[in-house]
Amino acid sequence: MRILLLLIFLFVTVPASASSCVIVPLKDQLHSARTIFVATVTSAKAQPNLSALPNGATYRVNYSYIVRERIKGSPRDVKVLFTNNIYRAWDSGTDIDGEETRLLPGDSVLVISSTTGDSQVTSGCSGSRPWSPSSAQLEVLRAERAR
Repeated sequence: MRILLLLIFLFVTVPASASSCVIVPLKDQLHSARTIFVATVTSAKAQPNLSALPNGATYRVNYSYIVRERIKGSPRDVKVLFTNNIYRAWDSGTDIDGEETRLLPGDSVLVISSTTGDSQVTSGCSGSRPWSPSSAQLEVLRAERAR
């Protein structure tokens, strides 16, 4: 019986949709980044127009922002902050699951970028992230500015 269960386990594949990333400690991200700053989101604009999207389609939201605190490099190197999201039609009978990050005007973002151009904001895998810092995190961030 055990052999049969082992064979079933080895030869039956189950489709999975998961993404994985390597979580790098904040101190390491700060040290290797070219640009670091704290921003406040001022506006959001979806691309393309959501009314033209089918249920489950991916769309991008670009965010305008103001720089609240510059830590390292030039914030001008980051042209746009953006998120990728999944369109869910309210009248669809199909439920779509996926990780998303949604920002609203007034939200704070820690921007950590190693390149120039656009910077993706995610709750998980990217350097740039929504941010409500603890006092210890603020100390680490400000210590990076002193380098």
